Amino acid sequence: MNAITILPKVLVSFKTNYLNKNTYAKFSYNSLSLEILFVLYKDGLIDSYKINRSTNKVEVKLKYFKNKPLIKDLFLLSKPSHKKYLNAHSLRSLKHKYDYYCISTSKGLLSSRNLQSNNQIGGQLLFGIKLNYA
Repeated sequence: MNAITILPKVLVSFKTNYLNKNTYAKFSYNSLSLEILFVLYKDGLIDSYKINRSTNKVEVKLKYFKNKPLIKDLFLLSKPSHKKYLNAHSLRSLKHKYDYYCISTSKGLLSSRNLQSNNQIGGQLLFGIKLNYA
């Protein structure tokens, strides 16, 4: 499965499982989805994830805050048919639309939290997230 075509399936799996108030989400994975999970875990947006190589599935423990999903909504920003690339200046304007977003850069996958310390880089915009704060 192509790296960018699995991204919508990952986001839909997250969204569906949050809407159903499930603790875990399971889906097929590839290298991009594992990179995304690592970034989300490192930034505290998911509790954990476990890879099952025999079934080619990954199980993600979703994070809740005060009995509400931490992630309120997910937005696919680049599609396989229409990829969006932004420079460093354009990325700053996304802070007003999304609480968190991920881009693919020449330095690897970076989140909006990592971009604050690396403000001279642009790349392919992958997805945005709105968070439940309180």
